[in-house]
Amino acid sequence: MIETDAMLAIAASCKCDDNELGQFFVTSFWTLDQTAFSTLHYPSSPGVQLPITTPISDTGATQCVDTSGRAVAVAWPGMNRVTAPASSATIAFVHDFRTSSAMLGDLPADLYSITSAMFLNDHGDCGALMAATASFLRGEMQNGDMLVLDDTTESRNFDGIYGGGTLASHGIPVTGTVHVHGPLSGSFAIWLHWDEAFDDLPRVTSSESSKTGEWYLPQRVDDHEAIFWFRTELVDAEIITIEPR
Repeated sequence: MIETDAMLAIAASCKCDDNELGQFFVTSFWTLDQTAFSTLHYPSSPGVQLPITTPISDTGATQCVDTSGRAVAVAWPGMNRVTAPASSATIAFVHDFRTSSAMLGDLPADLYSITSAMFLNDHGDCGALMAATASFLRGEMQNGDMLVLDDTTESRNFDGIYGGGTLASHGIPVTGTVHVHGPLSGSFAIWLHWDEAFDDLPRVTSSESSKTGEWYLPQRVDDHEAIFWFRTELVDAEIITIEPR
């Protein structure tokens, strides 16, 4: 049994290794035989020769291994991703929902329903497979709206706010829970418009456990609209979830 409000002492009693710090990880992963492939690919790398012997952090939403005659790609939505040797013969594609936490804490229930996908071909072409993952990644948040933001001036309209604009038209239209992806450098703001009216301001959480305290400021516009001001950057692999109460 794991208690979600467990303190560090309880976490320590649950640990498997007395040398560990008693911290919780909530993780999903794929494991493959790395001796069956020659090269690892991910968005920021042109190719890493296999086998690998040390973990590689921040490998992006898609990872792929290939060799002559076969290729396998896996894809996940945002958050923490690490590619690591599970052993000398195996490679693990790891997706962390929660890392290094003394308590499990609260995580939006819809994030636990996020799944991954595996793509295969028989001609050893990771480039084609990684392109094929795009449609899956676009539809990964089917239980809510997904906003992918970037640093371009055009996307911030006239007033520096995503969803800002003229007095006659403002607020990004959404229907329920909103998942915000980046990355974005520096502080930013989002103006959202819900179909359904709300009494209490929507709840905001981040997949980055380090974001606590007053890391954002909500501003009600009316009973359908709100602006959310975020004090820090939206890092790569982070997901901010905005959900009506």
